[in-house]
Amino acid sequence: MKRARALIRALRDGVRLSGVQVLLRLSIIASGAGAMALSHGRWQGATVVVVVAAVVGLLATATAPDSIAGTAAILLITGLWLISHGVSPHSAHRPGAAATALVGVLLYLLHSLATLAAALPWSARIDRMVLERWAVRLFPPLAAVVVVAAIAAALGRRPGSFGLEIGGLAAVIAVTLLPAILVRPHRLTSKP
Repeated sequence: MKRARALIRALRDGVRLSGVQVLLRLSIIASGAGAMALSHGRWQGATVVVVVAAVVGLLATATAPDSIAGTAAILLITGLWLISHGVSPHSAHRPGAAATALVGVLLYLLHSLATLAAALPWSARIDRMVLERWAVRLFPPLAAVVVVAAIAAALGRRPGSFGLEIGGLAAVIAVTLLPAILVRPHRLTSKP
Protein backbone atom coordinates (compact mmCIF):
# COMPACT_ATOMS: atom_id res chain seq x y z
CA MET A 1 0.00 0.00 0.00
CA LYS A 2 3.05 2.25 0.12
CA ARG A 3 2.84 2.66 -3.65
CA ALA A 4 -0.85 3.60 -3.50
CA ARG A 5 -0.05 6.27 -0.91
CA ALA A 6 2.88 7.43 -3.05
CA LEU A 7 0.54 7.73 -6.03
CA ILE A 8 -1.98 9.79 -4.06
CA ARG A 9 0.83 12.02 -2.75
CA ALA A 10 2.31 12.40 -6.27
CA LEU A 11 -1.05 13.31 -7.80
CA ARG A 12 -1.68 15.81 -5.01
CA ASP A 13 1.74 17.38 -5.63
CA GLY A 14 1.03 17.67 -9.36
CA VAL A 15 3.29 14.91 -10.70
CA ARG A 16 2.13 13.87 -14.15
CA LEU A 17 1.95 10.23 -15.07
CA SER A 18 3.26 9.22 -18.48
CA GLY A 19 0.78 7.91 -21.01
CA VAL A 20 2.51 4.53 -21.04
CA GLN A 21 2.12 4.24 -17.25
CA VAL A 22 -1.59 4.97 -17.50
CA LEU A 23 -1.94 2.52 -20.39
CA LEU A 24 -0.06 -0.11 -18.38
CA ARG A 25 -2.45 0.26 -15.42
CA LEU A 26 -5.52 0.20 -17.69
CA SER A 27 -4.17 -2.93 -19.39
CA ILE A 28 -3.95 -4.66 -16.00
CA ILE A 29 -7.62 -3.92 -15.39
CA ALA A 30 -8.63 -4.87 -18.95
CA SER A 31 -6.87 -8.25 -18.89
CA GLY A 32 -8.51 -9.18 -15.59
CA ALA A 33 -11.91 -7.90 -16.73
CA GLY A 34 -11.58 -9.91 -19.95
CA ALA A 35 -10.86 -13.10 -18.00
CA MET A 36 -13.86 -12.38 -15.76
CA ALA A 37 -16.09 -11.79 -18.79
CA LEU A 38 -15.11 -15.20 -20.17
CA SER A 39 -16.07 -16.72 -16.82
CA HIS A 40 -19.72 -15.87 -17.33
CA GLY A 41 -22.17 -18.43 -16.12
CA ARG A 42 -24.10 -18.99 -12.95
CA TRP A 43 -23.23 -15.75 -11.15
CA GLN A 44 -25.53 -15.86 -8.17
CA GLY A 45 -25.28 -15.79 -4.40
CA ALA A 46 -21.72 -16.26 -3.21
CA THR A 47 -20.39 -15.89 -6.75
CA VAL A 48 -21.32 -12.20 -6.70
CA VAL A 49 -19.08 -11.78 -3.66
CA VAL A 50 -16.21 -13.38 -5.62
CA VAL A 51 -16.88 -11.03 -8.56
CA VAL A 52 -16.84 -7.94 -6.32
CA ALA A 53 -13.68 -9.13 -4.55
CA ALA A 54 -11.99 -9.77 -7.92
CA VAL A 55 -12.87 -6.26 -9.14
CA VAL A 56 -11.47 -4.75 -5.94
CA GLY A 57 -8.35 -6.91 -6.42
CA LEU A 58 -7.92 -5.66 -9.99
CA LEU A 59 -8.23 -2.03 -8.93
CA ALA A 60 -5.77 -2.60 -6.09
CA THR A 61 -3.37 -4.32 -8.50
CA ALA A 62 -3.50 -1.35 -10.87
CA THR A 63 -2.70 1.11 -8.07
CA ALA A 64 -0.30 -1.06 -6.03
CA PRO A 65 1.10 -3.74 -8.35
CA ASP A 66 3.82 -4.73 -5.88
CA SER A 67 1.25 -5.88 -3.33
CA ILE A 68 -0.46 -9.24 -2.91
CA ALA A 69 -3.53 -7.85 -4.69
CA GLY A 70 -2.45 -9.24 -8.08
CA THR A 71 -2.14 -12.76 -6.73
CA ALA A 72 -5.48 -12.43 -4.96
CA ALA A 73 -7.16 -11.15 -8.13
CA ILE A 74 -5.78 -14.05 -10.20
CA LEU A 75 -6.90 -16.59 -7.59
CA LEU A 76 -10.36 -15.02 -7.37
CA ILE A 77 -10.79 -14.98 -11.17
CA THR A 78 -9.64 -18.60 -11.34
CA GLY A 79 -12.14 -19.46 -8.60
CA LEU A 80 -14.83 -17.63 -10.54
CA TRP A 81 -13.97 -19.70 -13.63
CA LEU A 82 -14.27 -22.92 -11.63
CA ILE A 83 -17.53 -21.84 -9.99
CA SER A 84 -19.05 -20.76 -13.29
CA HIS A 85 -18.07 -23.82 -15.30
CA GLY A 86 -17.80 -26.50 -12.65
CA VAL A 87 -15.04 -29.01 -12.22
CA SER A 88 -16.92 -32.06 -13.45
CA PRO A 89 -16.18 -33.23 -17.01
CA HIS A 90 -19.93 -33.77 -17.35
CA SER A 91 -20.79 -30.16 -16.43
CA ALA A 92 -23.38 -28.50 -18.66
CA HIS A 93 -21.31 -25.29 -18.73
CA ARG A 94 -18.04 -26.93 -19.81
CA PRO A 95 -15.95 -24.40 -21.77
CA GLY A 96 -14.06 -25.17 -24.94
CA ALA A 97 -10.30 -25.34 -25.32
CA ALA A 98 -10.13 -21.90 -26.96
CA ALA A 99 -12.00 -20.17 -24.12
CA THR A 100 -9.89 -21.92 -21.50
CA ALA A 101 -6.66 -20.97 -23.29
CA LEU A 102 -7.83 -17.36 -23.68
CA VAL A 103 -8.55 -17.08 -19.96
CA GLY A 104 -5.09 -18.50 -19.27
CA VAL A 105 -3.49 -15.97 -21.63
CA LEU A 106 -5.39 -13.08 -20.02
CA LEU A 107 -4.36 -14.17 -16.52
CA TYR A 108 -0.75 -14.52 -17.70
CA LEU A 109 -0.92 -11.01 -19.15
CA LEU A 110 -2.41 -9.70 -15.90
CA HIS A 111 0.49 -11.22 -13.97
CA SER A 112 3.14 -10.00 -16.43
CA LEU A 113 1.71 -6.48 -16.64
CA ALA A 114 1.53 -6.23 -12.85
CA THR A 115 5.14 -7.42 -12.62
CA LEU A 116 6.28 -4.75 -15.08
CA ALA A 117 4.26 -2.07 -13.29
CA ALA A 118 5.70 -3.12 -9.92
CA ALA A 119 9.24 -2.69 -11.23
CA LEU A 120 8.65 0.91 -12.30
CA PRO A 121 7.98 4.03 -10.22
CA TRP A 122 4.75 5.90 -11.00
CA SER A 123 6.48 8.90 -12.47
CA ALA A 124 8.98 6.92 -14.58
CA ARG A 125 8.96 7.19 -18.32
CA ILE A 126 9.38 3.75 -19.83
CA ASP A 127 12.20 3.37 -22.32
CA ARG A 128 11.24 1.67 -25.58
CA MET A 129 14.01 -0.91 -25.17
CA VAL A 130 12.54 -1.97 -21.82
CA LEU A 131 9.17 -2.57 -23.45
CA GLU A 132 10.77 -4.48 -26.33
CA ARG A 133 12.70 -6.77 -23.98
CA TRP A 134 9.60 -7.33 -21.90
CA ALA A 135 7.57 -8.23 -25.00
CA VAL A 136 10.25 -10.68 -26.18
CA ARG A 137 10.11 -12.50 -22.84
CA LEU A 138 6.32 -12.49 -22.94
CA PHE A 139 5.97 -14.10 -26.37
CA PRO A 140 7.26 -17.72 -25.97
CA PRO A 141 4.83 -18.80 -23.22
CA LEU A 142 1.95 -17.18 -25.12
CA ALA A 143 2.93 -19.01 -28.30
CA ALA A 144 3.11 -22.29 -26.38
CA VAL A 145 -0.40 -21.77 -25.01
CA VAL A 146 -1.73 -21.14 -28.52
CA VAL A 147 -0.10 -24.34 -29.79
CA VAL A 148 -1.45 -26.41 -26.90
CA ALA A 149 -4.95 -24.93 -27.35
CA ALA A 150 -4.87 -25.73 -31.07
CA ILE A 151 -3.86 -29.33 -30.34
CA ALA A 152 -6.59 -29.65 -27.69
CA ALA A 153 -9.20 -28.24 -30.06
CA ALA A 154 -8.09 -30.60 -32.84
CA LEU A 155 -8.24 -33.65 -30.60
CA GLY A 156 -11.56 -32.78 -29.00
CA ARG A 157 -12.86 -34.40 -25.84
CA ARG A 158 -12.43 -38.15 -26.01
CA PRO A 159 -12.88 -40.62 -23.21
CA GLY A 160 -9.66 -42.13 -21.97
CA SER A 161 -7.98 -43.69 -19.01
CA PHE A 162 -7.00 -41.74 -15.93
CA GLY A 163 -3.30 -42.48 -16.50
CA LEU A 164 -3.41 -41.20 -20.06
CA GLU A 165 -5.17 -38.01 -18.99
CA ILE A 166 -2.58 -37.35 -16.26
CA GLY A 167 0.22 -38.09 -18.74
CA GLY A 168 -1.34 -35.73 -21.27
CA LEU A 169 -1.69 -33.02 -18.63
CA ALA A 170 1.98 -33.45 -17.67
CA ALA A 171 2.96 -33.18 -21.35
CA VAL A 172 0.92 -29.98 -21.76
CA ILE A 173 2.57 -28.46 -18.69
CA ALA A 174 6.02 -29.42 -20.01
CA VAL A 175 5.31 -27.98 -23.48
CA THR A 176 3.98 -24.77 -21.94
CA LEU A 177 6.89 -24.33 -19.52
CA LEU A 178 9.69 -25.25 -21.93
CA PRO A 179 9.82 -21.88 -23.76
CA ALA A 180 9.74 -20.00 -20.45
CA ILE A 181 12.66 -22.06 -19.17
CA LEU A 182 14.66 -21.67 -22.38
CA VAL A 183 14.34 -17.87 -22.46
CA ARG A 184 17.09 -16.46 -20.32
CA PRO A 185 16.02 -13.77 -17.89
CA HIS A 186 17.27 -10.30 -18.75
CA ARG A 187 17.18 -7.20 -16.66
CA LEU A 188 14.40 -4.84 -17.67
CA THR A 189 16.65 -1.80 -17.66
CA SER A 190 18.30 -0.37 -20.72
CA LYS A 191 22.05 -0.04 -20.89
CA PRO A 192 23.36 3.54 -20.61
